Amino acid sequence: MSGDDNPSLTQAGAAQPTGAYRAAGGTTTMAAVALVAAVTSSFWSPPLFKLLHLRTPAAATTARQDVDIGRLNQSVADLERKLAEVNANLVKAQQDSAAAKTAQAAAESRVGLVALVQLQSALRRPGPFDVELALVRASNRDLGPLAPALDALDKQASSGILVGSQLRTEFNELADELTRRDYKVIPIAWMNSLLGRPTPGAEPAGVFPPVERASVLADRVKDRLGSNDLSGAVNELASMSGDAAALVEPWVNEARARIAADAAIAKLSDRIATALARP
Repeated sequence: MSGDDNPSLTQAGAAQPTGAYRAAGGTTTMAAVALVAAVTSSFWSPPLFKLLHLRTPAAATTARQDVDIGRLNQSVADLERKLAEVNANLVKAQQDSAAAKTAQAAAESRVGLVALVQLQSALRRPGPFDVELALVRASNRDLGPLAPALDALDKQASSGILVGSQLRTEFNELADELTRRDYKVIPIAWMNSLLGRPTPGAEPAGVFPPVERASVLADRVKDRLGSNDLSGAVNELASMSGDAAALVEPWVNEARARIAADAAIAKLSDRIATALARP
């Protein structure tokens, strides 16, 4: 039987190429649609995924990166804020430290000034002044020209130094003793005059009793003390010798100590005046 005799076979053979063409055309269409979708996905996929509450891997990665960057930015902001707080606290601490140092320096200056005044007052009294002297040295770092004047008083610091009125009283007693010794040797001078006094201008040294000269010298010393010339009184006694010099030597040492104390008082006054003049 031929194809002409079987019409169904002829129709089937004709239908097969048509179906194949349709299948190929559908595949091409799908490929074209896929290509267009891939090319245009950047435009329509984000709204679509957002509408469906879905994320692409790239979007998810970007979102994670955005979160990480946000956290990093927040950490940086927190660090900057903390650093600003630390700097502010540091500035405040430096200001407080400077104020504390200023207050400490002012307090030390006041303590040093009080110590100078107390030492000056103690030197005007006959009592010990070792505590006041130690306080002045401890509270005043740089004594300057005052230091040598205070060093000269170290030996008398624990016992004290006599004042002017005491020195005058003690020397009056010494002058009386010198006068009594003078009276004891007057008969000897009188006997010498009876035995023959040398011609005027030819008297050998030692004819007149040295104690007599000491008593006259003591009167001049009392005049010096009456005018508050302690240095002049000490200079007058420097020419005294022998037993009379030994008798007045302790008093001379006390007088020299008082002279040194008065010099220290004058330097203390200058130091106090300078401290009070500072703002």
